Amino acid sequence: MLLQIRPDESLTSFVMRNLLINRYASDMEVFIELAKRASFSRAEVKKLASAIGWQGCYGFNRLIHYHTDAAKLFVIKNSQDVSYSGKHYATEEVRYSDWDASYCPDCVREDLESFGFSYWKRFCNRYVKVCYKHNVVLLNHCPFCGKPFSRKGHTLDVMWRKCDGKHLAEAPSLRNDNLSELKRAITIHGLCSSSHHICDVVALSVLQEKAASLISIMPTALTAEMESELQQIDSYLKMLTRSRLNNNANGISYLNLWIIDAVATLYERFDDFSMDLRLRQADARPIDSLWATYQAGGIESAHYVEEDYASGVGRWFCPYPSPLSENDCSGDGYYRRRPRQYPCCNFPHPKFKGQKLKMGKVSEILPGVPQIKPETRMGI
Repeated sequence: MLLQIRPDESLTSFVMRNLLINRYASDMEVFIELAKRASFSRAEVKKLASAIGWQGCYGFNRLIHYHTDAAKLFVIKNSQDVSYSGKHYATEEVRYSDWDASYCPDCVREDLESFGFSYWKRFCNRYVKVCYKHNVVLLNHCPFCGKPFSRKGHTLDVMWRKCDGKHLAEAPSLRNDNLSELKRAITIHGLCSSSHHICDVVALSVLQEKAASLISIMPTALTAEMESELQQIDSYLKMLTRSRLNNNANGISYLNLWIIDAVATLYERFDDFSMDLRLRQADARPIDSLWATYQAGGIESAHYVEEDYASGVGRWFCPYPSPLSENDCSGDGYYRRRPRQYPCCNFPHPKFKGQKLKMGKVSEILPGVPQIKPETRMGI
């Protein structure tokens, strides 16, 4: 019987815990295979989600949102993006890896007291250096032998097997003195814990107003360096706003990393940023509302497939066609000249210019998807 995946537990931690406890169980093939991987591909994340009982695109996105730090890239999105993780479900462009791990000794001690065991958290990675909860510097090397927590050092089962008889909880905690690192960690945790999506244009507008307010309200309190930093942030926010407004197909999710740093710089507390967002964005979309949809293609115009679990089919649609797609020299024009397998999924030929793109149904039954209600199938 599989162990239950813990809140915020990383993918690698879940794999290694199951192998440690259930190595000789009959349903460990997927876990044995994944333990050999330096990183997880899209297909391997799907296998892991399926092993848990979370099938299809819905299950894939649920696993990504709750158990990888990639969630920070998908919470902030354009209002015309109707998929949770864009093309991640349909392509192998991205790898998910947390072999290079770190941990907070205070978190481990709390877990031992509460549950009797601890595990590796998804927020402990190269981009986050501080525990958002305890303001403790994360340890990425063993405090007893000095080996890094990676495939070339300690494998992650050291969390449960100990190092030379010593548990990782015995390590002393080193308090963090870098406020910027703490605020970044809190911001990332806040985003990944958000129950609703954040519109990128609204977020950028809120941040611009905050930067302008700080510049105008505290001119005498700012050093020349601080004022220069705020001016630079303000200029970059305006550039990002223009970029997002002019692109309705493919959200550039990695730019959200810059938005995260802007939030951490401009706000004393993440809750204050959240409050400003709520005042401007009353109709935010629930996080799980986009889990069953993925971006199937498109350059200038994004087209999507929504998995219909009751019928066991995928439904193709293009809700926001761009005029640029009509040009033969465009990226979409290239693919229009090279028809795909399903006629319903092609962009219209120029002779049909002006006609609306309508919902189409992909004729292929989703493999391995039983025709039952999603809330039953996903184990919710």
